[in-house]
Amino acid sequence: MLKFKKTPILFSRAIPALLPLLANSAQASPPELLSLQESYKKKVAEVIAPSAKAFATDLLKIANSQAAKGNYLEAATTKSKATSTLAHLQSLKISASSTLILPLTEASNIGSVSYDETSGTLGRFTDENAQAHWELRQITPGTYSVSLTYSVNHQDHEERLKKQGLRDEQEAGGTFQILEDTKLQRLDNSTNSITHEAISTGSWEAYRTEIIGNITLASTSATIVLEALAPKPQGLMQLREIRLTPQSKQTTLTTTPSKSPQALATLKREYEARI
Repeated sequence: MLKFKKTPILFSRAIPALLPLLANSAQASPPELLSLQESYKKKVAEVIAPSAKAFATDLLKIANSQAAKGNYLEAATTKSKATSTLAHLQSLKISASSTLILPLTEASNIGSVSYDETSGTLGRFTDENAQAHWELRQITPGTYSVSLTYSVNHQDHEERLKKQGLRDEQEAGGTFQILEDTKLQRLDNSTNSITHEAISTGSWEAYRTEIIGNITLASTSATIVLEALAPKPQGLMQLREIRLTPQSKQTTLTTTPSKSPQALATLKREYEARI
């Protein structure tokens, strides 16, 4: 007689329905919720993994039992539920673990860049070409969406000063780029970089999250560089987070063109001749 593990009924029923919703929740979310969602998905994957695996194992045992009795349709349906549960759990784990968050404390800085332990941000960037570097290892090659969480001080009278031909020494923000620094020469001489402008968020204490573009990492290791191109006197920004989120692969369907009736007739005659 088969003995199954005691998985809570309500929880086991909820697992198949819960996993697809969690796996797809980020697609409709604004950038401000990305960080919270990724942390939540990772925690959920850790919590439900044991029960989800036990639930799938029990389903497989039931499927084998049904197959032994000759109930093949019921066995196939039950086995499909088990496979679906494990597949969704795996996709949730991959989604949570493959996102790259560049640790600010591990950045190699060049020029006027410093880490502030109080705010937990990378700041200043007051010099042109001031840079922060990150060495990434054991990453999954592919295209990544780049998002930044940062703050820039308020610029309430900047436009008025510009009209007068003056410069406000309290201005902050400016233009920067994020790029993959590689020694390999690209075939088309292109650069794998994103240029963006950091604009006021209201104050240094008010943070904004923006998706600024995509970069493609072709190898399992990469050097990511944040460079200030045209920073303003108060500094480019206070950087709280850089996040690289892998983009879902899109499957391209190809259709084989049908042969004309004349071509089919020719093939038939050739085949009959060989016979």
